[in-house]
Amino acid sequence: MNISFKDIEIAYKKIKDSIIKTPLVSSDYINNLLDSEVYFKLENLQNTGSFKLRGATHKISRLSSNIINNGVVAYSSGNHAQAVAYAALQKNISAKIIMPKNAPKIKIENTKKYGADVILYDSFFESREKIGNEIKEKENRELIKPYDDLDIIAGQGTA
Repeated sequence: MNISFKDIEIAYKKIKDSIIKTPLVSSDYINNLLDSEVYFKLENLQNTGSFKLRGATHKISRLSSNIINNGVVAYSSGNHAQAVAYAALQKNISAKIIMPKNAPKIKIENTKKYGADVILYDSFFESREKIGNEIKEKENRELIKPYDDLDIIAGQGTA
């Protein structure tokens, strides 16, 4: 699995109108403490509160029309769940998100607020990967993994 800077540039062109251009800031205190120049990218100001929106938006922008009609499925305990739900909502795509029952309540609520159908599972006795693959096969949805996907990585690299 390889990704190039060019892949990240292409991803940015696809998502730039759908994301917030978050600021890059520095702190004199931290710089002095570490005797170095450190910058912080404030992705917490992104629409869903994390850089994960960049990857989800890029992945969804690359879906074929037949997949768009069938929708997407993803699994996550929080940030990726919200990102996929939000990105799908922006494109009017159906999203099913598999989340553990013990995920933070605010993450579950926000994922639902972004229009996703949230499926809760018991992380001690059930496998989110198995549930996700079953939904993918049964409903012909695109499974959007939170990692191990070049489109996700390229999108997240745009931060």
